[in-house]
Amino acid sequence: MQVANSTAVNPTPGDLLRQWMKRPVRIFYQSEANECGLACLAMVLDHHGHRLSLEQLRAFAGSYPQGMSVSDISDVAERKGLVARPLRAEPDELDQLILPAVLHWNMDHFVVLEKVQARKVVILDPSQGRVEISWAALGRHFTGVAIELLKGPDLKKTQGRSSLRLRSLIGPISGLRPALVNLGLLSVALELMALASPQGFQIVIDRVLADGDRALLPVVIVGLSLLALLQLLLGWLRSWAIVWLSSQINIGWSSGVFARLLRLPTQYFQSRSLGDITSRFTSLNTIQQAISTQLVAGILDGVMALATGAMLFVYSPLLGAFTSLTALAYVGVRALYVKRLQHATVSSLTEDARRQSMLLESIRGAQTLKLFGKTGWQSSRFANRSAAAIAASIAVQRKSLSYASWGGVLLSVGRLGALAIGASLVMEGRFTAGMLIAYASYSEQFISRLSALSEYAIQLALLGSHAERVADIALAPVEKEPAEPLSARVQPVEVELRNVCFRYADNQPWVLNNANAIIPAGQMTAITGASGTGKSTIAKLLVGLLTVNSGEILLNGIPLSHLGPTQARRMFGCVMQDDALFQGSLAENIALFQEGAPQQQIEHSAQAACIHDDISRMPMGYRTSVGDMGSTLSGGQRQRIMLARALYQQPQALLLDEATSHLDAETEQSINAHLKQMSLTVIQIAHRFETIEAADCLLRVHPDGSVSRRGKAAAY
Repeated sequence: MQVANSTAVNPTPGDLLRQWMKRPVRIFYQSEANECGLACLAMVLDHHGHRLSLEQLRAFAGSYPQGMSVSDISDVAERKGLVARPLRAEPDELDQLILPAVLHWNMDHFVVLEKVQARKVVILDPSQGRVEISWAALGRHFTGVAIELLKGPDLKKTQGRSSLRLRSLIGPISGLRPALVNLGLLSVALELMALASPQGFQIVIDRVLADGDRALLPVVIVGLSLLALLQLLLGWLRSWAIVWLSSQINIGWSSGVFARLLRLPTQYFQSRSLGDITSRFTSLNTIQQAISTQLVAGILDGVMALATGAMLFVYSPLLGAFTSLTALAYVGVRALYVKRLQHATVSSLTEDARRQSMLLESIRGAQTLKLFGKTGWQSSRFANRSAAAIAASIAVQRKSLSYASWGGVLLSVGRLGALAIGASLVMEGRFTAGMLIAYASYSEQFISRLSALSEYAIQLALLGSHAERVADIALAPVEKEPAEPLSARVQPVEVELRNVCFRYADNQPWVLNNANAIIPAGQMTAITGASGTGKSTIAKLLVGLLTVNSGEILLNGIPLSHLGPTQARRMFGCVMQDDALFQGSLAENIALFQEGAPQQQIEHSAQAACIHDDISRMPMGYRTSVGDMGSTLSGGQRQRIMLARALYQQPQALLLDEATSHLDAETEQSINAHLKQMSLTVIQIAHRFETIEAADCLLRVHPDGSVSRRGKAAAY
């Protein structure tokens, strides 16, 4: 075993003790596509007592959009107070590592090595959970690079993990508290009736049958019938209350999470797949169902388990103790396997999200797959992904059935044992037949309540997996706004870049480095430069989609940081490269679904964007549907609809990132002529001759991150 690029450090006695004790490592699942290294580091830090959320570690470490290297992991670990030892090791040398350690896996992934055993090793995969790997399979995945992360003297124990407060997602719901009170009262009434029913059966057996009291029988039967009818009515009312409460919480939570999702920065969406984000809403529905439909029932199950358990001891301490021990043994069996079921649930959720991502990706890329003759290949990939998702789901169901079966065996043994003991008490004259029937009824209620309570507790434990997925949205930091944003509604807009520096991650080169430029008000400015030099980055910085590392961007002399992204975006009309149209009519898309949008303003914006004539020739005119993200339109038509949408907002500046790349030269010249007649600052990211020729001034972005003002001839 060789140490790579690190000073050798001898393990402390504490390290050796933890290695011997082999305390289970808490699993952290990666939220972003390329943060397996960060998740592995979070697991090791948590194991050493430095507990924090993945979001907190992400904020500390900085952005790594293309993933972390061994050097990056070691650097962040050292900054946190760990001692990092990058190593080269053969598979048969892994038993010499101080665990948990990080392994480089499949050439593009990191996992945590938790245990080394005689026939297998146990790894914690941030994308799959706890996985057992045979020694034969290990060599196919392990690349030979490992990182020992030892506890350093500067590492402090913390309890800094953020928690998700689901109530904060609901917001105020009208009538929520009265609904909960009514639901609770209905449930209590039903449970009291359930306690009274066995007494009626005992009276029938001990007094009507044993004593031959015929007059009492109709009274008891009528009473039990009325009790049953009342139970039916109250049960219906409670079910309706649960339906109402569930729908209200569902609306509140879904709306709250969706609103927060749209407030997250664009980097959040760029680092996660579409299927992964949508699957988090499925997890939200699972939580909502468990809370709204099972919470009250779970509380009452606990209360009723205590009440019926007390009734058992009232009838017979011996029988009560036997039944209680049996029920507690059942709960113990279920509790033993909660962790395994939890890991299986997370694996199932992850695999299903991957399948959904591939489905959405294939639908979006159907044309590309057809053009390259890869439809069969993609179908095979999707079949394999579906098989993996189904296998993970079957694993969850298999574990659940297995645990339920063992629990059922225990309960059956308990029932038979209680029946034998009870029968003996009746034969000894210490119990009547009616008492035995009543005891059996209370016993069934006790067991069923305790069983339901344990099942609900397990569901709550499993909800932790769903809550972690929802927390990725709910706890992610939203775009920052100043406490008291200023307003700069002055036409037109002058833009100044003052010593602006920006890079996407600490381990990446500067995209902009001390960039200085002035974009004059009321003129058309073209920003040119080679591909990848940072032209689109400047556009995103101007409207707050990205934030500068240092320096300032000023709009009419006011720093963007004082305006805030919301105010800045109100000043700009934007057409970006990745912009989209939404399901609806052309008029709705131009007005961006504004209620009561003036038709004259819509048509005026369309005329300025040179799309009015195209729309007029369509059978439905401005009521024509754009299809899915503009699928019924040509590329040039989509761009002009987006330009009309930007102009409809009556901005003080236009920001166009390759907004005319699909247009012919004549149409582009007409659009530029319209734009130059407006009192607007127009900023165009451009490569084409027609766009650059129409500009009043040019800015060129250089590979070293600087920006210079050039004449038109110098743009080529």
